[in-house]
Parts: sequence; structure tokens; C-alpha cells
Amino acid sequence: MTKEEVLKRLEEIGSAPKRSLGQNFLVSENVISKIIESVRKRTPETLIEIGPGLGALTEAFLETAPQKFVVIELDRTFAEFWRGRASRGQRLEVMEEDALRVDWLKQDWPGRPLVLVSNLPYQISAPLVMELSALGQGGAPFFNAMILMFQKEVAERITARPQTKDYGTLSVVAQNRWRVSKVVDAAPACFHPRPQIASRVLAFDFDPDGFGSPSFLKFVRQGFQNRRKLLIKSLKAVDPSWEWSAVLEKQGHSATVRAEELTPSNWKELFHEHQNRRRQ
Repeated sequence: MTKEEVLKRLEEIGSAPKRSLGQNFLVSENVISKIIESVRKRTPETLIEIGPGLGALTEAFLETAPQKFVVIELDRTFAEFWRGRASRGQRLEVMEEDALRVDWLKQDWPGRPLVLVSNLPYQISAPLVMELSALGQGGAPFFNAMILMFQKEVAERITARPQTKDYGTLSVVAQNRWRVSKVVDAAPACFHPRPQIASRVLAFDFDPDGFGSPSFLKFVRQGFQNRRKLLIKSLKAVDPSWEWSAVLEKQGHSATVRAEELTPSNWKELFHEHQNRRRQ
């Protein structure tokens, strides 16, 4: 979808970009094609798109629609536009809803693989990834894969390595649940209107050997609560009675280790040790 096509469609439906909803529409054919290619490689039977907007991605998926195609759109004008398309016989289901308020586990989306795609509004990107990484369904995936756009700084936090300034809760939680890889970068000129910052698209493929749960997210978040302090001090707030230093030493860390020094797998091991203790 070119800038001219974006402007034309905005005029047709009587709308304009809303800064409050983080609406920056993709106008780069290269970025659009890379995202579409990445989604199609994962052969979804069910495809969920958050924020279809004017349809830069949506139109392409409608041409070769999977068995089930659902779009989640908060903007009422855009949601009405896509409902109109659905009423004309296209295989499309429209949810007019805030993606951060969706109860994912209650959705009846049986087709597999189940894939999520989105040019995410920047303000919901990190919270959404943490929520979806923490979905608890035992060892089975909810989403088999996700292809998501982020502010470049957020993408760098997701893929950050231990002992770097970007490494934190988001890195640990995402890397424990997914195998994360870069799809493509998108400069400000790839959007209308132009944002002030660069973007990056990441692919998340469910890791069958990974782990995620709401309690694990809470545990890691507490561990990084005061990242300048010793980790053991933050963990005391989780369980004051447990001898955290002995467990850390068992993992090969000193009692003076800080949160960013533990790898994602270290965090998982530490969490499981604590959970096992609570069951005893």
C-alpha cells in the first residue's frame, strides 16, 4: 500500500491518523512483502491480525485467506470498514476491541498453526508480548508463531543478551517462551505519518522446550525491580524465608550477582527451584 493509496482510503472512509491510537500506516512495499512472506512461511490455518488499519497487510491475506482470518481493531471507523468487507462474503471475522483486553484463552480458534501478525501500536507492544509469553497452557502453544512490529528500541530489549543495558524482564520472558529472529527493519519513511523513531519486525516461533506462565512473569519482574541492587535483595521480597544465596551458588553465581547477569535459562531454573520448594 503506497502513501497515495493510504491517503485515498482515509478520504474514502472519512478518517485521519489518530496519534492517541498510535496509527502509523505502512507504505513500504519491501517491509510489507517481508512481513507477508514471513507469515506465509508459517502456513497458518488461523491468522489473527491486530490493528488491520487501512489494510496494508490485510488485503494480501484476504487474497489467500487461511481457513480462519480474524482482525482485532480498536478504531471504530476502521472496524466498521472491515465489517463491511466481511459482509460482502470475504472470509473475515472482526473484533472491535482493545488487544490488551482480549481474554486470549477463551477464544475459539481451533485451526493450527495459529499465527498472530501486527504492525503494533508502540504503546501496547511490550505489554502484549509479555502477556502472550506468559499464557499458560502447559507445554502446548497458544500461538504457534507471531510476526510483530516494534519500536526498534523495544525489539532490541526483546533480543538483548545478559549483562547489557537493554536486558531485562522483557528479554527473559520472551526468550524463555520463543525462538526470536529479526525479519526486517523499517525506517520512519516507511510509514505515513512518519514516526520519530525506527522500527523492527521480529518473528516469534514457539519453543517446545521453553517456558512461560503468569507467575514466572511476576517472579522475573520482581527480580529486576531494582536492577542496580544485588539480586538477592529483590528475591527476598518474593520469599524472605528462603536461602536464596545457596540456590544462586548452586547455579554457579555468587551472592553478589545482579539480575542482568542471569541468562534466561538461569531465571527459569531459579523459578522452578523456588516452585519445588513451595510444594514440599
